[in-house]
Amino acid sequence: MSQKCLLLLAPPVFKKTPRAVHAYQHTDVRFECVADGMPKPRITWSKTGDIITNTPFTTVGDGFLLILEVALSDMGSYQCFAENDLGRIQATAELYVYRKGKYYLLFVAVIVI
Repeated sequence: MSQKCLLLLAPPVFKKTPRAVHAYQHTDVRFECVADGMPKPRITWSKTGDIITNTPFTTVGDGFLLILEVALSDMGSYQCFAENDLGRIQATAELYVYRKGKYYLLFVAVIVI
């Protein structure tokens, strides 16, 4: 008796997409992106079209992107791509970076005569 195996293939589908992050300078930021599919989708990241790889300040892991010590120059759009043999999908999230410090409100009185 011979056995047969049925292999089901499926294009990528997001289980979790990255969300916008608001952070202060010099803090760490983590984006998450998880996808299912068969074969398992490969996750990659880019910032405004430039592929992100592991560096001393960025770590690309299975389903996440970690940015250490964010700077104002890190602010922008980040894209998560999930790809397998059957397709490629994309999700985008914004990173907003703020300066730490004291801010003062200035009130101006206008007198109309």
